[in-house]
This record gives sequence, structure tokens and C-alpha cells, in this order.
Amino acid sequence: MIYCINPWCPGEEHRLNLIDASSCQYCGTNLLINGRFHLLEPLRQLSRDDNYQIFKIKDTTNNERRVLKTQIRRDPTLDRLFNQEKNLLLNMNERTLPRGIDSFSVNISNPERRELPCFVMEYIDGKNLEDWIRENGKIGSNQSSLEAKSLALDLLKQLTNILSYIHEQGVIHRDIKPSNIMLRSNVEGKQEPVLIDFGIAKKYVPGVTATNVYGVWGYTPSEVQNGKPVFQSDFYALGRTFVYLLTKKHPHEYGNQLQVWHKDTVFPYSGIIKLINDLIRERPEDRPQSTNEILQRIEEIRNRELQRRTILPLNFWLYDIFAVIGLVATVAVLGYLLFIALTDQRTQPQAPVGVTPSSPPKTPSPSPIPTKPADELISWGEKSIYDDPNLKEDNRRLKAEGIEAFKQDSTEGYQDAVNKFEEIINNGGKDPEVQIFLNNAKIRQNNKNKPIYTIAVVAPITNVNSQNQENFFAPGQQILFGVAQAQTKAIEEQVINLEVVIANDRNFKEQAQSVAQEISKMTVKNRSIIAVIGNYTSDVTCAALQKYDQNLVVISPSSSRSNLRTDCNHQAFFRTTSSVKIEAQSLANHLVKWIDNSKLNRPKIAVLYNKDDKYSLELFNEFTSKVSSKLQVEISGINLNDRNLNDIDIPTKVGDSNILALFPDGSTNKYTAYKNAIAVLNNIDRFNTVQKIIGSNPLLQFEAITNRDKLSTKKFVLATDWDFNCGNKSFTNPAYKKWGGAVNRLTALSYEAVQVLFPIFQLQQPLYRETIFQKLEQQNYVTSDVFDPKNGINKISFDLSNGDRKEIKNRLLVTPDTSTIPKNKQFILLGDEERQCNQGTSN
Repeated sequence: MIYCINPWCPGEEHRLNLIDASSCQYCGTNLLINGRFHLLEPLRQLSRDDNYQIFKIKDTTNNERRVLKTQIRRDPTLDRLFNQEKNLLLNMNERTLPRGIDSFSVNISNPERRELPCFVMEYIDGKNLEDWIRENGKIGSNQSSLEAKSLALDLLKQLTNILSYIHEQGVIHRDIKPSNIMLRSNVEGKQEPVLIDFGIAKKYVPGVTATNVYGVWGYTPSEVQNGKPVFQSDFYALGRTFVYLLTKKHPHEYGNQLQVWHKDTVFPYSGIIKLINDLIRERPEDRPQSTNEILQRIEEIRNRELQRRTILPLNFWLYDIFAVIGLVATVAVLGYLLFIALTDQRTQPQAPVGVTPSSPPKTPSPSPIPTKPADELISWGEKSIYDDPNLKEDNRRLKAEGIEAFKQDSTEGYQDAVNKFEEIINNGGKDPEVQIFLNNAKIRQNNKNKPIYTIAVVAPITNVNSQNQENFFAPGQQILFGVAQAQTKAIEEQVINLEVVIANDRNFKEQAQSVAQEISKMTVKNRSIIAVIGNYTSDVTCAALQKYDQNLVVISPSSSRSNLRTDCNHQAFFRTTSSVKIEAQSLANHLVKWIDNSKLNRPKIAVLYNKDDKYSLELFNEFTSKVSSKLQVEISGINLNDRNLNDIDIPTKVGDSNILALFPDGSTNKYTAYKNAIAVLNNIDRFNTVQKIIGSNPLLQFEAITNRDKLSTKKFVLATDWDFNCGNKSFTNPAYKKWGGAVNRLTALSYEAVQVLFPIFQLQQPLYRETIFQKLEQQNYVTSDVFDPKNGINKISFDLSNGDRKEIKNRLLVTPDTSTIPKNKQFILLGDEERQCNQGTSN
């Protein structure tokens, strides 16, 4: 049986239909949600009076179980909380949190037309702590004191680490309680906690009053109820959660006698009790102030109490002292027992919760990534293939309505679409797909009797990870920013009817090839696509070039591998970025100079790269060759693409190297190498001997520098073609306003890739693929909008022998910004800005 999604279905609370039914027998609502999901069962009792309904669902595309949350009641506060939860989980990538998968709205027509916002999340297969304690008793019920303490401390440590992660993202959960903590098996078969339900979580903004949250009786501190949450509010709820875990009693059951709760634990004299009591103090300033403080106290208790037997009280006043201490130990014991009870003990003994085995199991061979039909990944306005996680719900509704209007293919429909899309932009929406669809609608509605030229932008709007899961991919968005801004200028200032088709290559080669074939043969209202901006990584671009029509001009803003035109058999290839040789030369020159200045006696470089990716391999070879020609240095290579490589192995392989060079691929296909590179940067304090790090272009993303304070001490440096602070104000000022922050090289070079076509389109004559290629080769140069001419570059031109950009001879050196980071501005120029801009852009 499958459920109807309509909360107002006449079928009342049952809403059940046969498994092969296509629409609800009671209200006629489509049972296949968003074209892929079936509702299997409600995860809590259905009621029309609730704000939300939650279901376990099946993804019919892969039979995976998911969770669907629907918002029934609509008001500004509920809308904001629902969107907040979506945005948080869609942008977090942590295994101990439920992963956001998709968001959309369903139109309900019976009994009246309404919009039902929906959010799909990862399904956590397990039992929540409240239910587990109810069925099995408090932690430590059937265990020794030492086992109970060990379990409680391990569980408390794991949950504190989860809070550490979300607090680093600036998020306060505000609803921690036993029922919101799930236990599930990890890859090693051990139980680990997962924190769920971010329905009232919020970004922390100092001095800003939040919505009052009344939460659950006994778990929500007064400052949250008063709309003034702080990070320490989550510590209070965590402490109260452990009161329940250690006693099987909710805090409110003690009434005004909560001070004696420790007597119901199995270790009332442990130091764990004191820690829990500190967590649940009334005033936030009296609680531990950071997760690091909590973790430090956990280790102190572990070292002190798990090495000896608990001391019994000698008299009344000592009893009170040790009673307080005992609470913390109880927490530890209960946690440990919980783990033991949930882990299969019939086989050989397993490591305690949270302990990483010294020899982790080898990772099985990854399954191939399935391709999708190419036409599902291509749009010019008739469907959305780009989901901006930051788009507000009202704007999402407008976007859906605008697309429906666009599909009418009429003057009135296009005008309606223009109105909807412009309203999104006026509301502060920064969605590049909306801007492109708006532009397309405008020129279809009023083309001034001039020809319409259709080009495509092919970018990794999503990325498929090693578990074949589709993730939002920031580089794809950054490319769309540039193309959308250039298209807007073409229409508004150049009076060019430039239509843009968007395609998602999903950042892997086989998909890019199928998209390339579709783009080569498709037409849009009988117009062929006459040029392509794309793709992102060199290896994906190379695969696609072999499938594009040979006369179709392809201009890449980012693929820098040498000889792409000849190696990939596509003579109509050009690029606005510099080659990998320029990147290698810039990094090598910087490193040699740094070694000389630092007086490093025995430079020893560990180069971590992907030997299976041709860009990464070429950068490795070019870099090591250039460094070795100038210095006597020991260089070792480590393959980041080894799927059996883990966080423990890498420091061992690096050994006593004092310089790290990180050259991953661009998260292409299976993203093992890129993932391992990010892990190195996130755990850089494990590399004690490393004094210097250099990195390649794919690491010019925010996720690479979340550990930026520690990276700055290791002098992390990367080389880029373009930086916002060196850009032409006529480009950077509109870009900052349009996209809400300082854009990066991908946006600038994608803009240029479109800009080089402007003079050809200004001819206002019929154009064909062959014509575009011929005129690009005949074109001397185009004046660049994105580079500031005072820094040495004021044009875009190509080497006709290979399609390479001619002007960029050196790259700019950047490093993570350790100050307060503005949106989309995570890197700053290394050293003097004026000198850098001139040095990086000289001919």
C-alpha cells in the first residue's frame, strides 16, 4: 500500500491506496511525488492540526528509503523555519546528521488549490534513544560501573563532536532531546548517534532576537524560550538528555527535586555527574563555554576514573561532593552499556564506541555511476535543473509559476514568466538559472526583429559522490553566475538576442559525453546551438570534446590541461583560463623563493595527487620538474585516488616531509582523491613536521578551508588566474550586487568565455557553427571586461595553434582569509595587493 500526500484528502487519516495505483482513490492526487517518490508509511500519527507530516518514502529511481517532511500550515514563521531546516541540511555533509536530498513543492487541487512544500532527507535506519531506554532500561542497568562509565563518556563525546560540527557552521539546534538522537550502525557494524530534526534550528547572529521556542518540557532552557538562544543552550539540552539516559526519567518528572537525580544512576559518585550538572546550569555563562571544554573534561574523567575503582563516601559532606561527581560517571556507564547492548556480541569483541580500529577494512570496489537521460539534464526555461539551496520558499513558488508560464510558448506566457522571474530578483533571489530563464523569456517576447543566437553552458550543477549520491556542486553555480551576467549584458547593453541553454554534466565523463551528443543534435525552436561554454574539469571536458559536433565551438573557463585540442580531437576548442604549465610554474617559483627565504635546510616535499587524472598527473610532473631544476630537494608522490587510503594512512605516508603539495582532481567521477585532499586540510594538525602547503585550483573552494586558522600557520598558498581585488570595477561591482558577494575566477572566466562571442553576434546576421569557428580564428582580440587594464591585461585572445589564452603569463597567489570572511570571499591575495595584481597579470 502507498499513502496519498494530500493532508486534506477525504480519505481522512488512512489515505491508503493500492501499490500499483497512479492517483489517490479518494482525492485524485498523483501518488508518484515529484516523479520519483512513493509514500510508504507515516513516521508519526497523521493529523491535519499538525504543522508538518513526516513519512518514510521510497525513491523509485533506486529503491532507497528516504524521509519526506511536508509543511501543512503556512505562515511566515513556519515558512522561515521550514526553509531554514532545508538550507541547513542541504549544505551540511556530515555522517552523524541526516543529509538533505531534495526540496520541491506539490500542488494540491482537492478540496482546493494549495501548495504543499516538501523536503526529502536521508532515512536513518535505527531507534531513537528515548525508545531504546524505554525498552532496555537506563544505561548501566546490567553492566559493571567501569563499563557504564566508558559507554557514557563515549556517547557524550560523540554527541559533543556533533555539536562541535554544527556550531562551527554557526547553527544552534535548539531541540536536543532523547527522541531526536538516533542510533544506527556505521560501516564497521557499531552503533553511532545521529542528531535529527533541525526543524527549529537557527543560524546564530549575535544580538538578533530569534523566534520564541517553547520546545519540550524539561529540555529547553529559558533563553531559547525567550528568543535569545546561544550555543550553550544546546549544552543545557544535552545535559538534560543524559539525565534521562542515566535514570530512565525525564527531567520534569523530578519536579523541584532535580538536584537528587544522580541517586537514580548506577554511579552516583562519578565525576560525570559534576559535568552533567554544569551543563544544565540555569545561566548560559555558568555552563561550559565551548565543545572543546566539554571534550577536555571528558578525557580528564576518563583518565582519572577508568584507571581505578570509584571511592566511596566517608561522611555526609564528602557524600554530597562525590554524589555530584558520580553523575558524570553514570552518563559514561549508561552510554557504554547502550553501545554494548546494541552491538552484536556473539562474535569476537569489538572496539568501544568512537574508537577507530588500527587496521580499517578495505573499501570495496565502487559501483559505476549510472548516467541519466541527457534531455532530463538540459533546459532553456521549460524546466528547472538547478536547485538553488538559498532560494526562499516564496521565490521557489514564483520560479515554478514562471516556468509554467514559459512553457506556454506564447507572448502572454513569456510576459508572465518575465514578471515572475523579475519578482524573484527584486525579492533578493540570487539564482542564476532564474536570470537566464528571465533573459530567454525577454528575447522571445520581444526580439526586435533581430536574430536569436542560442548557446549552451555545460557545467557540473551537481556532483555524484562515491556513494552515487547527487550533491549540490558550487563550481557549477559559479560558472552559471558568469554566463548569466554576460548574457544580461549582451541583451541590455549590446542589443544581442542571446539565448542560453543550461546543461548539467554531473561532473563525470560518461554523462558529459551523452550531454555533448544531445547538445550537438538538438534544436530550440528550430535553432541549433552554435557555441558551448564548458565544461569544468579537464578530463570531463576532454571526454565531452570527443562527442561534440566537430564544428561546434567549445570555450572552457577552467579546463587547463595541456593539448586538449589535439589530445581530445576537437579543433574548435578554446579556453579563457591559462594552462596547467602556468599554474605549475607559479607554484614552483613561489615555493623555491619561500624555501630560500625560510632557510629550510633539507626541503622534503610530499606531493599528493591523482595519478589517474590527467590534469592532476600533468601538474605533478610539471611542478616536480620545475622545482627539481632549481633546487636539490627530495620529492615523493602519493596517490590520493587510492580508495583504501584513510585519515590514518596519509600522515604515515607523508612521514617527516616538511612541505605538502596537494594536487587533487576537480572531484571528477568518483571523488576519492578530492575527498582525501579535503581530509588532509581538515586534519592538518596531524602533520607535525609540515611547515608549508601549496594547492591546486580545485581547492579554491570554501570546503577546502574550513580549518583556515590552522592552515594559515602552515602558509597554505594556491595560484589563480583572477582575483576579485584585481578585477575591473565595471565587472566586479555589478557582480557583487547581482550575486551577493565577491565572485571568483570561475565566474570571471565564464563571463569572458561568453564575451568573446559578442563581436560575432553584433554582426546581426545568420550564423552557423562553422561561421563561429572561422570568425573566432579571424578575430584579433576582444577587450576584456573582467581584468583591470592598469594591471597589464585588457584583452582576450587565443593561440590559434592550440586554443590557449595568450595573455595570462603568471598566476596570482592567494591564501585563506583568516579574518571575518564575507560571503563568497574566502581567499585573499598573498602579500602586497598592488604588486600581486601587476605580477599576476603582466604579459
